[in-house]
This record gives sequence, structure tokens and C-alpha cells, in this order.
Amino acid sequence: MSNSKMRSWVLKITVLMLFVSLVGVLVACSKNANRDKEIQIFTQLSADGSQVKELQKIVDEFNAQKTTDKKAVLVNNTDPTTFDTNMQNDIPNGRGGDMYFTFANSALDYVDTHILRLDTENGLDLDEIVSRTGGLKSGDTFSVDNVVSDALRESLSQPGHSGELYSVPLHESGPMMYFNKKIFDELELKIPTSWAELETVGKIIKEKKDIPMFAPSAPIDFYQTLLVQSGVNYITVDSAGKATVAFDNETDRAKIIGIFKYVKRNMDAGIFQFQAAAPAPNSSTLLMEGKIASYQGSNSHESTMTNSDAAKEAVESGKFELLVGKNLQGGINLDGTGGEVGEDGQPVSVGHTLWTPAFNRQIFVTKSNEARQAGAIEFIKFFTTKEINARWAAANTVVSPFKDARDQQVFKDALAKSQAMNVAIESKPMTDSNKITIFGGKSQIRNATANQFKKVVDKESEIEESGWDGVITALITELKNELK
Repeated sequence: MSNSKMRSWVLKITVLMLFVSLVGVLVACSKNANRDKEIQIFTQLSADGSQVKELQKIVDEFNAQKTTDKKAVLVNNTDPTTFDTNMQNDIPNGRGGDMYFTFANSALDYVDTHILRLDTENGLDLDEIVSRTGGLKSGDTFSVDNVVSDALRESLSQPGHSGELYSVPLHESGPMMYFNKKIFDELELKIPTSWAELETVGKIIKEKKDIPMFAPSAPIDFYQTLLVQSGVNYITVDSAGKATVAFDNETDRAKIIGIFKYVKRNMDAGIFQFQAAAPAPNSSTLLMEGKIASYQGSNSHESTMTNSDAAKEAVESGKFELLVGKNLQGGINLDGTGGEVGEDGQPVSVGHTLWTPAFNRQIFVTKSNEARQAGAIEFIKFFTTKEINARWAAANTVVSPFKDARDQQVFKDALAKSQAMNVAIESKPMTDSNKITIFGGKSQIRNATANQFKKVVDKESEIEESGWDGVITALITELKNELK
């Protein structure tokens, strides 16, 4: 090939490369321009679609009001693990959503760096939010102590940021027990109120029906409930937010070994069953089909087991009747042999603390540009109005943190029909105190704890070689690595 032809080809290739690059730049600019017209709401909501359907309706109503030139767009991920991983990867790199529906401890991971402090300067009146929870009266001076809402107090009590708001509560909820009452009626069995009774009754159900008694929808919440209820000093957090493993001592090790034995014994006997990975049926489906007798899950699950076609069919067939009860309390002896319930029906166990976790859904705003941030604030203000928040709570059988929303007729009507909403309100005193302190990286600690329990129940831990102390040491080591 001659030099002139060679130069001609080089020129053509160079022009083509420049053209491709220009197209790429134009496409990127177009995407960025479109992105700046949106405020994206990233959520992790149930796969059955009921929550997403209601939230999409609220988003559409917000867009119709045109209080901002930004269009709200809902982006939902049904898998909690993927949602958390994406959030941890995207937010520090300036990607992802403008708002996240999640939990207060998730917001703490990004305070001061990637998310917006919510105050009057940014268009949100903290005094108004506090007063709407019933905790601030005319003339009162705001303090964390006069906040009534459990969810709002959680937001305002973050170590190192007390009294500062980085996430706004959308609803209050927590785990509770769901029972297929038909099974208990058929066998003339009492509904258990303690973890010891769960095991005792579970043995009978396993023998008579050959089905598991219990399946937690989120095993980590079950594990942490047992840990805190037993009085274990799980994680301590100093005033600066530094978290430390607190149970590396003889007393707490003995308690945790008892909990491990309780879980493993019931798993080995088929009394407990932990939910298999998708696409296996979830716990609510198994309960409605009569394949398990009970499970622990959020009060938002109730709508699936009352309003879905599958629920209606199960009731009509005569094999399912829903009964919702409080999260179980106590009853595990530290030697791992079970537990007892006293004559007054109250659980008896060493060091028992009345406690249940809280699943208080919050929303926070990521830092982007002033226009998108302002649009996100407008959406929060719309979503937390008494009318909209009451509708959201009613549709999800959860509790609104705002008193004026709880006074709305739509909320009252839902409360009159919902077992779960009433249980959540009755359980509130147990979530107001003795909670696991929130701190940065709490989700990683949850995952590490779940991982060690999973190794035990899946028989992957080296119990025979290292003994139970070796299992506890492995748990402590993994938690300490996460807290570095």
C-alpha cells in the first residue's frame, strides 16, 4: 500500500473515531440533561407489588401538582441485599437516587459527606415535624427528649449528630408473629407467647402435621431479638459514634452459646425452617398454604395475607385463618435446654429484657445540585402531609409517625380492620427503649452476625473441632473486622 493510501486510511479512521466519540459525548450530555429533569426515588419494597402500587400512585399525584419542574421517578428493587449493595457502591460515587426509602442507620453511613442535612435552610421545618408527632407544644424548646415518635427519635439520636435530622420518618413498624390459626385450632394448641413455648408447641406440630413450626422472614431480626432479649451486651457505641463489640466476656458468651444451641436444635429437628433463596415460596405463601404454622415478619406483610387472591383462596378452602400476635418474648434458658413460662403466663429467663426491633422506614436526600435537592425536599413535604401519609400507612398496615395523619379517617378505618397495626401500637413500649444503638456500618454488622448463625444452622461451622467457644470467637472476629 502506498504512503498516500495509508495516510488516507489513517485519516478516515481518525475521523470515524472522532465521530464515535462525539456521538458518545452527545448521548452522555443528553442523559445528563434528562437526569437533571428527574428526582429519582430508590426503594426496596416487597415483590407482591402492593406497596409499589400505592407509592407509584403517590408519585403520580405529586407530579400532577407541578410544585417543581422535576419529575419524580420511582426505581424499586425487591431484593434487600442487592439494594444495600447498590446503595453502598453508588452513593459515595455520586450515582444512584436523589432519595432513598431505607432506615436511619443507613443514612448515618453517609452523614457529612453524601447526604443532605434536613433543616429550615434546606426547606424543611424540623419544629413542624416534631410538633406533628405530638412531642412539641407551643412555646416548647426542641430537644431529642420531647420527641414522641420512635422513628423520629431514631433519626435525631445518631451518635455525633444528636438533634440533627438527616432522614425523615415515613412510617413505624416492626416484626410480629403470624400464625395459621387453623392449624392450632385443629390440634387444640395454645398460641405460643414465648420462644420456649414456640419450641414446645412446635414439637407437637412437627409430630402431628410433619411441618415446621416457625420460619422467620428475615433470620437476622430473629437472631438479634434473641440476643438483646437475653441481656447480651451486643454492640456499644461511644458519643462519637465509634462502635465496639461488647460481648467478649464469659457471661455474654454463655448466653450466646445458649441462643446458638436453641436455634440449631430446632433447625435439626425440623421445628424451624429458614426461608430458601428466591424463587422459592416466601414465608407468607408457606403460611397460607399450611406448610408452616407461624413466622416472624413485618406488619406490612398483613396486606398480602388478607387482600391477595392467594389469601382469599386459602381462606375459602378452609385451610387458612390469619392470627397476628406480638413478637415473642424470652423463655430461653442459658444452658440451651429450652425455657419455662411462669404461672402468670409471663416468660421466665435469666436476664430477660422486654424488647422487639423496630423497622422504621425513613427517607433521605443525597447531595446532587440545588435544583434536584429542592425537588426532593418538595416530594418529602408532599409525602409527609397528613392525607398522603395516612393513605400510605393504611395501604401498608403500618403506623404513621404523625399524629394528624393517625387522626385521618382512612387511617382509622384501616386500624379498625388490621390486626397488625393494632399489634404494632401495643408493642410500641418495647421499641422505645433498649434498642440496638444505631451507628455507621450497622448493616454490615447485621450481615456478619447472620453469616455466623447461618454457618451453625447449615452445619458449616467447625463446632466439633473448636467447640462452641470457637463459634463465638469466629463471630467476634468477623464483627471486629467489620468495625475496623
